[in-house]
Formats: sequence, structure tokens, C-alpha cells
Amino acid sequence: MSKSLNPPKVPHTSVSFPHPHVVLVTLNRPEHLNALQRQMSIDLDRLWRWYDDEPSLRCAILTGTGRAFCAGADLKEWNVKNSEGNVKDVERWAENGFGGLSNRHGKKPIIAAVNGLCLGGGMEMAINVDMVIASETAKFGLPEVKRGVVAIAGALPRLIRTVGRQRASEVALLGRMYSAQQFFDWGIVNKVVKLEDVVQEALKWAVEMSGNSPDSIIVSREGLLGGWEAEGPRDSTNRIDGGIYKGMEGGDNMKEGVLSFVEKRNAVWKDTQAWVATNVDGFHLAPNSLNESVKGHPESSRDFQSRPSTPGMGPDAGIGYGRKPRKLVLCFDGTGNKFHGDDSDSNILKIFRMLDRQADDQYHYYQPGIGTYVVSGSLTHTGIRARFSSWYQKAKDSAIGSSFDQHVVGGYRFLMRFYNPGDEIYMFGFSRGAYIARFLAEMLDYIGLLSHGNEEMVKFAWKAFAQWQGREQIPEDEEDCDKPPSKETEAAKKKRDEMFQFMKGFRETFSRPVGRIRFLGLFDTVNSVPRFETAWMQRSKFPYTARSSARVIRHAVSIDERRAKFRQDLMYQDRPKQKDDKGHHFHKAINDIREELNGHDDRGRKGDHLSPNDKRGGRKKKKGNAYAPYRARSRSCRRPSQCGDPDNFSNLSGLALDEINNIDDDAAQDIDEVWFSGGHADVGGGWEMLEGSKSTSHIPLAWIVREAQKAGLTFDDEKVAEMGCCAAHDWQEATGRPPIPDLRVSSGSGGPGRAPDMPMDEKEDHPKNDFHDIMHGACTARIHDSLEYGQGLGPFAVTAWKIMEYMPFRRMDLQSDGSWKPIRWPLPGGEVRDVPDTVRVHGSVIRRMKLDENYRPGNLIIGGGGRGVRKASAQHGTGDWECVADHGDPVGEIWVRKKKDDRYRD
Repeated sequence: MSKSLNPPKVPHTSVSFPHPHVVLVTLNRPEHLNALQRQMSIDLDRLWRWYDDEPSLRCAILTGTGRAFCAGADLKEWNVKNSEGNVKDVERWAENGFGGLSNRHGKKPIIAAVNGLCLGGGMEMAINVDMVIASETAKFGLPEVKRGVVAIAGALPRLIRTVGRQRASEVALLGRMYSAQQFFDWGIVNKVVKLEDVVQEALKWAVEMSGNSPDSIIVSREGLLGGWEAEGPRDSTNRIDGGIYKGMEGGDNMKEGVLSFVEKRNAVWKDTQAWVATNVDGFHLAPNSLNESVKGHPESSRDFQSRPSTPGMGPDAGIGYGRKPRKLVLCFDGTGNKFHGDDSDSNILKIFRMLDRQADDQYHYYQPGIGTYVVSGSLTHTGIRARFSSWYQKAKDSAIGSSFDQHVVGGYRFLMRFYNPGDEIYMFGFSRGAYIARFLAEMLDYIGLLSHGNEEMVKFAWKAFAQWQGREQIPEDEEDCDKPPSKETEAAKKKRDEMFQFMKGFRETFSRPVGRIRFLGLFDTVNSVPRFETAWMQRSKFPYTARSSARVIRHAVSIDERRAKFRQDLMYQDRPKQKDDKGHHFHKAINDIREELNGHDDRGRKGDHLSPNDKRGGRKKKKGNAYAPYRARSRSCRRPSQCGDPDNFSNLSGLALDEINNIDDDAAQDIDEVWFSGGHADVGGGWEMLEGSKSTSHIPLAWIVREAQKAGLTFDDEKVAEMGCCAAHDWQEATGRPPIPDLRVSSGSGGPGRAPDMPMDEKEDHPKNDFHDIMHGACTARIHDSLEYGQGLGPFAVTAWKIMEYMPFRRMDLQSDGSWKPIRWPLPGGEVRDVPDTVRVHGSVIRRMKLDENYRPGNLIIGGGGRGVRKASAQHGTGDWECVADHGDPVGEIWVRKKKDDRYRD
């Protein structure tokens, strides 16, 4: 059918016909956030007229590509017209308003499938369509007041009818952004769906509507518009356009607002001009005086078509013209891990294998683990001496991480070469590779990213940041005490300030800003790099949380690893509640820390107070939180606690460079640290598997892949399914889905903490799909122990590890009050890992404890670390647990310990 139709051509816009009676219009200017140029707006108006006149079409859908629906007018074009003194030319857009929609009456319905940013003129279009389907990630707003212009394309009177005067005033006068859910609650959005479903959902509505009488649709719609526009939008906007707006258009503040956006700076407004006093009374004219107020103006200036479109966000998000944002994926493997090509590959290699190689917007980087290669001038080692030297270097590297710097710099150079503003960075790591990913993420926060071509400066960047990371820690009780500091403390503070000032000067001189890392997916992070291990253990300040500003962090942690050199490096450690903690909340502490970061004031504008000794608002800093990363502005939270509303952008002073490049940079940091059954490699992978068996590591792999998909990373669907890591909707929609097992665990008559029976295998007549079988097999798979003979490692390796357990290695130890303390004594002796009371465990752990009576981890069941208790006795049951996320989902199910007291807080 589409071949017989001949719609008008619109620049940067595709028109398709997914259904015989439906037209899909897609704005395709993603590198400019689908901002409309004047000609696009005029041509879109022609397209909607054609749609109204085409008898075969009954419904239309408007959507956008990339991360925006439409960010308003192209302010760069606007600025050119301003500079040419031709402001009126750019302001004559289309007869029916911005994009031919913001003041359209029309005959037939239009659905807006809002896929992302819907700002300025984009929102003015959306508010005047018939229905709005929005993605969960969509953002709405009218930021015109921040640019010295006005949302005068029809949104203001319509907005006030929809949400009331007070809410409409909030939207129009504050210039904030709002989530799709907020606008759904206010009645502006009809339905909120997942991003990948937004167009399909709109199409479903359009097809259903097209099945109704086209005549009834048109007449019913006309009746609705009678109530929508009575006395209102046209008269109101004509009155404004013919009165007060005439004095404003082309004025200094309008020009300054547009120019400041193009120059990526904050606007400098002038005082209100005299024309306001002479024209403001136009707002109070009686309805019968309306014609008098516009008398003397040409008809075109009184009709809506003469008004300027709504300029919203500008077109350039710092992403180069003609290029859409890319995804840079970095994978850092664990110590000794390298490619084998079978199921014994680590989870990092499996993730790398599942990445979409055909995606033109992805760049992939894989790095073998520490101890697998040594950089040299030759690719081969043929002589005995060369081979022995290579073996020695690898062994040394495996033991102490001597090539740690080369691994971090390797990832840094990859980003230098391929990163452009607006690109999204995803990192995955296992073991020391996870530590490398975290170290690199923090290096980007503090040092920024050198431009491609400045490779000679990389070693200086590394040196500056490495010294900062390895700096001597000042005891917490001496950081801000009223007593005069000791000479040692004073010298350490002076050295710290000098290092910070050098690093600050370096990043401001050589580095470019880089957006927040989109996702960090980590498998059992360990810090066994002596150079930084001591400094890490000295960091006892609480809350101790992820030092990276990455937006989403997922960390899979091993419950059963016992080796002292493989102690977990947690992203989050709870602070015990103190007597003087009244009124103090975790999120408040984190916000205090975060607002000190990056030299940004509380409105998100880059300030001049990046010095470690500066103060904010006359408030004295606490605990030395003044050492600012390059760009971290996020508020940190740990699931399942609720942070402040991540959709509240009220702290933005203007949508300038950083804000438009990374519109979600102020979103709350989302950290989830989940514990899984098994040892170190049972979580990160790498054990050789018997044919037909599945590794325990498959469960954390499926979880990390699922979470990465939620964060926006696309995989090769066929490979994901082939490797048994199907996304949630795949197995939920599959036929023959097995019954959801009842995994509720509580103290019952069978003994303390006993779990009720779970119908895992009781309904054999119910068909099972492959995904469920794989997950069940991984849940019951063998767990390896590197300190036991015959449990995975050879006799020599086990003996070596056993000997090391009786050496005084320094390690972090969980105290009875919930705090962590570095200790050497008593000797490790193969003791179990300390597990905090606020642990979040995967549902497979609860399931394994029920299915295997010999799996009773004392550190998990007894709690408080379970020191020396490797296996809990039967009297402890399985503990007292409650499900807090995705009950019955084999991938996303999370459990926490039921609280018995208030010693620990979320």
C-alpha cells in the first residue's frame, strides 16, 4: 500500500506505513536530539495536512530516533538569524505551530510515541496530540525561561487546562525536567512502557483506533477539541503574540539566551526592558477587547502561524554532526584468565562473545587478565632463556600485579582513541580485572580523558593519579578535630593538598571532560595490588561507597571464597549506627559527599571552588570531602533504599554543555551488590567443566547481562539465547514456562529459619524450557574450594594456597558493631569471608540451601561474619530471609535478612 502513497518529503524525517491505515513519522536527527530546523517544521506541517486529506489513513504516530523525541528548535539556526538581524524570518515557522502540531486542530488523531527527551517545542507538540505513550526513560520539560525565550507555541494555555495553574506555573517558570511517570500521574501521558516497547505500544493503540468508524473518530475528536480549545489557546496566544511578545521578540535577552546556548555558557540576563510596563496590561484585557489589542497588526501576525516556535534544547549535544552516540564496551578479565573457546572461559569472555558485532554504534575492547602476558619487543619466546624469563614475569605478575599500570593504561588509551562527547561507556571486570575497571573509572573522574594524539602525556596522567590513590591516609579522628594537628598529620595534609592541586592543574590543562560511565558490571572484585592495597585498607571513613561516579554499578560477590588474598573489595560497606547519629541518614551523608565533588555548585554549574580547602555556603567541610573528581555530580544510593527523585532537575542552572551532553548525569547512582554461592571463580567463571554440566558462574553471568541490558547495552540476541542468558521477557513469554517456585523462607515449626518445601521438581508433567533447565543446573552445580584437595586445583596449587593462609596478610575484618577494620592477627587460616548483616543474596543461594542439606554457609546463615564457622549447624536452619525483588525470577530474585534490631541501617 505504501507504494501508492506519496507523502510530502520532510528533511531528516522518515515516513513509513506499518499498517494499512496508520502512518509512522520518525524524526531522524539524533545527533542534534531531533531539534527541528525551520524548514523541517514547515514541511512537517505540510505532511500533517496531507495526512488529514489522505482517505486511507486513520491514525498517525510521531516518534524520534536516538535518545530524544524532540528537543525543540535548532537554537544554532536561531542564533545565526539573530546575528544576521533576521530574527523574524526564523520565527515564522508553520501555519499550525511548531512542527505543524503545537496548534494543530486537524481532522484525524495523532499519537506521540515519546522515546526520550521531549523538551521545549517537542513538549509543545506532545501536549497537543491526541494521546501520548512514553518510555520509562523519557524526560519532559519547558526550559525556555533558561534561554530567554517563551513557550508560546501553544503549550502554556493547554498545560494549565491539563494540570492546573500551580503545576503549570511550576513547569513553565522553573524550567525543570520531569519523568514520564510524573507526567502520567499528572494526566499528560497516557501510558508508560519500556523504551523498546514505546513504538509498538503506540502502534497497538493506533491499529485498535483504526478499527473503529473513521467518521465517528473524526466527529468525536471534533467534539473533544471544542472543550480543549474553547476560549482558550488560540485567543490567549494571539493576545500574547499581538501584545507583550512583540516587545520581547528580537530583544537583548532573547538573543543572549540563544547565543549563550551556542557558546555553551550560562546566560547573562539584562534587567527587564521598558516595553514590559507598556504592554503588560494586555494580559488583563477583557475577552471583548481582544480584537482591539491586536488591531493594526497584519492578519498573519495575529494568526498562530506567525508565532515563533518553541525553542527547547539546542541541537548539538556535543556529539559531532552526522554521528549518533556510540557505546564503548571494555572487558577486563581476571588474573590468569585467557581465551579457551569453551565453557571454561571466564564470564568476561562470555560477555565479550555475546556483544553485538554487527552494531555500527559499538566498539569493543577485551583485555586478558593479569599474569597472562608480558609486554615485550617480541611476540614469541623461542629460546629457553626467553621462555623462562616470560614464565617468571607472568608468575610475578600473577602474584603481585606488577603489570597493573599497563592494564589500566591500556583501557585508558582505548577510550582516548574512540571516545567522543556523548558516547556511553560500559565496563565489565572479574577479580583484579574488576579492580582495574573500577580504578580506570575513578581515574576518568579525577584526571579526565586526554585527547587522542596526546599519548605522550598518558604516563604523566597515570603517575599523578597513582600517587593520589596511594597517598598516605590521615586518621579520621585527626581530619577535622579542633586540636592542633600533629606534625606528621600536618605534613600529610600539606602533601595531599599539593598532590590534589597538581592533579587539578593537570586535568584543567590537558584533559577533556567525559560523561559518567553508564554501567560497571563486576564479578567478585579483589584488590591484590600491594601498591594500592595498603592505602585502600586505611580508608575507614563511612559511608564507604563506590568512589566512581558510574551511573549504574552491579557487583556479584562470592560467599564461599576462603583465601585471604582474595578478600572481597566491596562497593558498599554499611556504617554502624552510633549514638550521636540521630537525624543522620545514609543518603544525606552521601549527598554531602557528592555535592563536594567536581567543583559544581548545588545548581550543577561548574564553580570555582574546586580547591580542597574551599567552603560551600559558609558551611565547614567534614571529613575532607573536598577532593573533587572531574565530573561526578551524582547522588549515591544503594538498593533497595529510595534516593531523592532522580528526575528532579531543579538544581540545573541552565542546559549547557555538560547538561545537554549527558542529560542523565544528575540521575541517582544506582548500586546493587549481590552475593552468590561459590568461590571466586564460581562467580566469575574459569573452571573447567564436565561435558553436559553447567557452572555455578552462569547465574551471576545471567544477572550481570540482564542488568547491562536494562542499562541500555545491546547484545547479540541469538548468542545470548544460545549461551542460556535469555533476557527476562524471553523466558517469561516462552511457552511451557515452568511454575514459579515458592521460595518464601521463614522460621517455621520445623526449626529456626527452616524453609518450606519448594515445588522445584514436583510438577514433572509441566513442560520446561531450556533456559530454566540451565538455571536450575547452575543452581545445583558443584562448588569449588581452592583450599581443599580434589576440589578443582591440583595438589601443588592447593598446598601453596594453604601455606599462604598461615602468613600474616593484612585484610579487612568485619567487627561486631558492623564496622570494618584492617587486621593481621589472628592468621587467616582459611576462614570464611565476612558477610555483613545487610547482605543482599541472590535467590539461587536460598534455593541451593534448601536443595542441598550440606550447603550451610556459616558466614551467611549465622550473620555477623560467622567467624570460624564454615558450616552452620542444623539448629540455625537456613536463616530468616525475605524476598525484596522479582520473586520467582531465576535471574533477578533478591533476598535480604529480616531485621531483628536497628543496629544496621539501609
